[in-house]
Order: sequence, then structure tokens, then C-alpha cells
Amino acid sequence: MRSLLAVLLVFVGGGIGSVLRFGVSLGAERISSKPALGGFPIGTFIVNIVGCFAIGLVMTSFNKDLLREEHRLLLAVGILGGFTTFSSFAWESITRAHDGQLTTALVYILLSNMLGLVAAALGARLATLMIA
Repeated sequence: MRSLLAVLLVFVGGGIGSVLRFGVSLGAERISSKPALGGFPIGTFIVNIVGCFAIGLVMTSFNKDLLREEHRLLLAVGILGGFTTFSSFAWESITRAHDGQLTTALVYILLSNMLGLVAAALGARLATLMIA
């Protein structure tokens, strides 16, 4: 499906995902300013873990032929592509390390990667259970 419709689906989905991410980030600012979190970038962390879960769910459903190519483009490429953000994750990690918050940076990197993988696997498992 290499058409204007495909481009439009990714475009619209990306806009939706970006607005959702912005909303989560605004809400997370209230939480992350708490001293107990030590400057942990909770907004990006939340969107990336939720996005990992959702990609597992969406792509498993797609691979089991429950979703069409149009759904994959809108949901996985568009919405989740706009919602999650590896570039922000990388920048927030190196910024914290550079600012002397090495422990926070390492915890963020480890938790994001470990929980991201677990979330993707859980999403895939949930999709498989829903299909069965």
C-alpha cells in the first residue's frame, strides 16, 4: 500500500500520537518536579513503556491478520511513532549524566529498556490471548 492514503494515515496518526505525548508530558511535569523522583524524566518514561506495550499488542494483532495494513500504518507507524520518542530518551539520559546525575541516568536507561521489553512482550501476549 504505497499510496497517498498510506501517507495520510501515517501523517494523521503521527499528529495524534504527538498530541497524546504532549498531554502525558504536561501531566508528568507535576509528578517529576517532586524531589523524591530526583529529576527522573517520568513523562518520556511513561510514553515509551506504554508505547512498547501498545506496539506488542498492535503488531501481534497485525501478524495474526486481525488488523489490515491501513491499521498498522495508522496505529504502529503513525500514532505510536508520534507518541514514543527514542531521541528524547537519549537526550534526557546524556543530559542527566552530564549534569552529574549518573545514578538517575543509569536507572532511567536500565528501567526503560528492561520494562520496555517486558511491556512489548506483555502486549504481544495479551493480543495472543485475546485472539485465542
